[in-house]
Amino acid sequence: MGRRLLILLAVVAVALATAAVGFSLASFTSTSETQIGASASRLSDWVHLYSEGTDPDHATIYAHQRTIDGGVGAVAATGQDTALQVDLGGFPNKNNWFFPFVTVFSVVTPVQFPDPAVTQVTVSATLVDDVTDQPLTLPGFTAFGPTGPGPTSVTLGPGQKYQFNVTVKTRKKWTLDHTYWPHVLVDVAWTGVPAGYFRYDIPVSVTDIGGN
Repeated sequence: MGRRLLILLAVVAVALATAAVGFSLASFTSTSETQIGASASRLSDWVHLYSEGTDPDHATIYAHQRTIDGGVGAVAATGQDTALQVDLGGFPNKNNWFFPFVTVFSVVTPVQFPDPAVTQVTVSATLVDDVTDQPLTLPGFTAFGPTGPGPTSVTLGPGQKYQFNVTVKTRKKWTLDHTYWPHVLVDVAWTGVPAGYFRYDIPVSVTDIGGN
């Protein structure tokens, strides 16, 4: 009886081990993940995000913050790629006042994509609300220059430079001296890569300073 029990336990152990291996493979491997892993290692190999301070062309047309007196402050965006962040400055708590910002940051593709089979990528922007409100509207991309706001999605080939534009829409219900933190999601996709797989998440700050 003891021998039969040992054999039975051994069979059960092998079955459990086989099931565990099968579950691991199913959880961590799929056709799409295999294709993505073979064609790219980092999002920045495909698309860079630059601010004025990191722009390799040293361009100086990037948007600046709005100051408490309605003037022009420091450059709104700082950093690069995953370290990029934006501070658009201070705004009045008035209903439906619009403040457009052109060339908040740039979107640049390399002169050649890491996978030679890829000839173009699609870059798209989505706004994510702050926990209490959404001060941003009209996100869009245009070719690098003085024009905005543009479409929310563009198709780029190698060696192209575009920019992200957005508008602040104020609210009377905003809280004085409170800073709102919406986010801009920038997705990069191409054939064989699902939307949302490669994504930049950019924090944006907007502060209610009251007055006009």
